[in-house]
Parts: sequence; structure tokens; C-alpha cells
Amino acid sequence: MPTRKSFLTYEQQLDMLTNEKNLVIGNRQYAEKILKQISYFSLVSGYKELFRNPSTKKYKDGTTFEEIVALYKFDESLRELFLKHLLVIEQQMRSLVSYYFAENYGEDQKHYLSQTSYNYIPKHANGINKLISTLRDIASSSTNYYYITHQRNKYGNKCQI
Repeated sequence: MPTRKSFLTYEQQLDMLTNEKNLVIGNRQYAEKILKQISYFSLVSGYKELFRNPSTKKYKDGTTFEEIVALYKFDESLRELFLKHLLVIEQQMRSLVSYYFAENYGEDQKHYLSQTSYNYIPKHANGINKLISTLRDIASSSTNYYYITHQRNKYGNKCQI
């Protein structure tokens, strides 16, 4: 049966990194502050492979805590940049799909719930069934979706659920 890892205080975590893992920590107060913000696992476990000697499982000589933090922050900035642009692309895709669907099938909600409105071939059947089920669930609980309620109330756009 695997043993559980013992709880370590921030000070103990830093001691372990220095004494057992060969990591250079120039400023322990800074290192503790970073561990409180990011967590040991997210920081050290997530970025150790680039700096670690695979045979000893210790950090390569001269590797500093600050280098690992710099890599973490670079990765975080890169993720934020990608996310920002992915959100724009996602919004554009939703807009285009909505436009295309309404152009081809109209705005009546019943078309969103019909298999005939999709390329319903065996390869796509599971995904389409899941989509229709999700849309049916959303349509039946429209109290959380004001725009569905608005469509129903203002334009009489009711779907068969």
C-alpha cells in the first residue's frame, strides 16, 4: 500500500528543496511568499523536469528557485495570451455558427432540436445526440437563460421539448 506524503510547513518544504533536492534558494522569504501564492506542487512538481538530473532526481548544480519561478511566470503569461486569443476565436465561431444555422434553418427553436438540421451520419450521431440533449435541457430550464425566455415571450418562439 502506498504511503502518504507527510505535511510539510513552508519552511520544511524549502529545507527539503535545498538539502535533499539541491535547489539554490537565494531569498527564503521570497520563496515562502511564492509557495503561498502558487503552491509547492504547481511550482516545483510542474517545472522540475527541465532542471532535474534524471539519474539523481535532484536539481542540476546551480539551479535556483528564482529560475523555476521565472519559468512558471513565463508559462502563465503564455497561457493568458493564448486564452485571450482563444476566447476571441471561440466568440467568432459561435457567431458564425449561429448565423449560418439561422440563415439555413430559420430562428425557430425547434430546428435546433431536430436531427435533420445536422449532418446526421453514424460518425457524427453521438455528438449530435449529445448536442440536441444539451440544447433540450437548456430550453426546458430557460429561467437561467434570459434570451430564451425573451424569444419565447416576445416572439412566441416556442420549441417542442
